[in-house]
Order: sequence, then structure tokens, then C-alpha cells
Amino acid sequence: GTTMGYFPGQLDDVRIYDRELSAEEVAQLSAAAPTPDGLVMHFPLDEGNGTLAEDLGSGDNDGTLIAPAPIPPTWSDDAPDHLTNSLIFANNNDLLYTDYAGVGGTTSRSVTFWFKTGLNFDNGIIGWGDASLDGLKWHARLNTSAADGPVGALRLEIQNGRTVATTAVNDGQWHHGAIVFEEDADPDISDVVFYLDGELDPVNFLTSVPINTINTGGPLAVTLGGRLQGAA
Repeated sequence: GTTMGYFPGQLDDVRIYDRELSAEEVAQLSAAAPTPDGLVMHFPLDEGNGTLAEDLGSGDNDGTLIAPAPIPPTWSDDAPDHLTNSLIFANNNDLLYTDYAGVGGTTSRSVTFWFKTGLNFDNGIIGWGDASLDGLKWHARLNTSAADGPVGALRLEIQNGRTVATTAVNDGQWHHGAIVFEEDADPDISDVVFYLDGELDPVNFLTSVPINTINTGGPLAVTLGGRLQGAA
């Protein structure tokens, strides 16, 4: 894969579920009352040191921190009130790699994370999948295109399909984000729902493309801290 944009900020308590979370469950997560049902990947990011991040999800796919020059990933004790540490991403290719292929096909899924940033340029928070054809990838980031909606709002891309939330959150404060997709008879990016700090954040803009996430692992497995492009 090729890194197109890194995430200049901090991430904490990153989770992937292989099901749709309800609004009530998202609100509980943002208030530090997590639900374990369907939790396939969970990085608390509480290590505080070292180059490994433990996955407490059902898949046990620990992550490896990549430390390119000049700035390696940095652990910090600056975290949301109920958490201990966080991970600072500050450099292109400053990533957390896993070997987990991610939730694929049209399966329901939810991705949640705490984040803090003041970014205003191309970036990636968490993603996986094949970017060679429409609808095959799943990349969460913040929007940087004013033509697509508020700069700094939550954004999901699935290759030539994208959806953008309403509220800008590149304010240098901790926020909780959730991106939820429920499979139906016609799975499409228009089925994606955003939550910000436990509350529904309405969709401001979307280009509709069917969802069919494909990944054979390797360089396009689940990655934190950057937006990877390419074919598996």
C-alpha cells in the first residue's frame, strides 16, 4: 500500500465491531461503559511505551508501531478523562500496522475511536481494504475538502464513494467518533451513520456507491494513523 495522508494528532481506545452498534451503545462507549458483544478488534492504547499495541478484541491481532525518521510514534499520558494513555501520530508513515483483514463484504460493522487533532490536510484515522475498484475499501478520516462539506468533520471513503458528517472537530480537543453501518438488502454508503461524542451527527454530503469491502490482508490490513491506497 501507499500512504496518502497521515493523522497529525492523537488516537485512543480504537474499536472495531462486526455488527451495528445501537445509538444507546454508542452513547455508552463515549461515556466509558463499553460493550464486548461483537468486538473483533480493540486497541486501548494504554501501554505508554514500546512498539507493540495489544489487541483485546476477539481476534487477538496485536499491532506494531512503525517508527520512521524523523519522528517515531509517541506515547502520551494526555488522554480522555477515563483513559490512561494515548498514541501520538506526527509523521508521514507514522502508523500502527496489524495483520487483521478487517470486516469484509457487506457485513454490518461499527468503528469507534477517541481522537484529538487540529488538522486541515489529507489524513487517515483507520482503514482497510482494496482501493483499486469502487466500494472495496473502508477508510475513516476527517474531511479536508470544502466541496464535500465542513473541513474537519468525520468522513468515510469506500473508493469513489464518500460520506461526510456535519460537525467540524479539528479543534484540538478530545472527541469520541463512531461510524456505523447496518447491512440491508441494498448495502450502500448511504446506510452509514455518524456519531460524535455520543450523539448522532447528521450526514452533510455523500456520493452513493455500493459497499463490498475486500481485503486479502498484508499491506491493506487494518492500519491506524494513515490512509493507505492500492490493491491487495
